[in-house]
Amino acid sequence: MDWQITISLITLALVIFGIIWGNGLWVRRERIEIVYPNMLVQLKTNEVNGIHFECNFRLTYVQGLREQYVSKIFIKFDKSSWERVRQFYKIPINICKGINHDARVRLPIGHQVQFGHDAFFPTRRDISVEKLEEINNIVQALTHKYKIGWEDTYKNTHWKTVNQLRAMRKEEVM
Repeated sequence: MDWQITISLITLALVIFGIIWGNGLWVRRERIEIVYPNMLVQLKTNEVNGIHFECNFRLTYVQGLREQYVSKIFIKFDKSSWERVRQFYKIPINICKGINHDARVRLPIGHQVQFGHDAFFPTRRDISVEKLEEINNIVQALTHKYKIGWEDTYKNTHWKTVNQLRAMRKEEVM
């Protein structure tokens, strides 16, 4: 008889826990989403040859109970695309932009906050005009797949993979 009471109590506890967890009464995870990520990469061949890089995105704090701040943003290129580009340009695989500690960016729940990074990466060597079109196709491959990351209030780094090419194809279909 004792084991039946023990099993009944455990079952009751699991049911109560399931009801609380299922109704969202126990929210312990924050959820932040990336909205409208966009990366633009252009070859510059004026006075100084190189790549002009821009990445813009918005973060939205969707779910959670605690205050959220962003102290750093990261951009990480797809390794296969980056390896092809790095033979021509001095471009790191990871780009990090720190935000001033006093001016950390607060993410209010339900609101979008704009972030971005703008940089210039010079060439490693002189590139002929004939080779520029081929290199431009290689450089544009950087925008197809990349990761966006951010460091939150609690020093946790979060990463989201962005497939910009897939998103552009979806927009063309619509």
